[in-house]
Amino acid sequence: MNKYDWKMGLLVTAVLLAVLISGFSSAANAATPKANTSGGVLKIAIRYDMPNFNYFDMNSNTVWKSDVIGWNFEGLMGIDYDGSAYPLLAERVDFDSNTLTATIHLRHNVTFQDGT
Repeated sequence: MNKYDWKMGLLVTAVLLAVLISGFSSAANAATPKANTSGGVLKIAIRYDMPNFNYFDMNSNTVWKSDVIGWNFEGLMGIDYDGSAYPLLAERVDFDSNTLTATIHLRHNVTFQDGT
């Protein structure tokens, strides 16, 4: 091993050691996020914009829409894998085909966000 190879090896070792030490020291001093306890706006990053908030619109339902809407509130009805509606907050729904009206019977002790 000649003198040039020895100096080059020493230089490479010193540079690697400096990079290693500086990398770990900055990770140890990283700032920790602080919790926002004053309230505010919850922002959720999703890949695509939702065309609407209609959970029953099968043409626009995506995984992203299901995640955003599904975790925020519970609806009156849900849809199973076969596309059939089943009651969630509703106990049952009576549909009058003559007047095209639906009467929704809520479960006992169901409250809305305003407390009613």
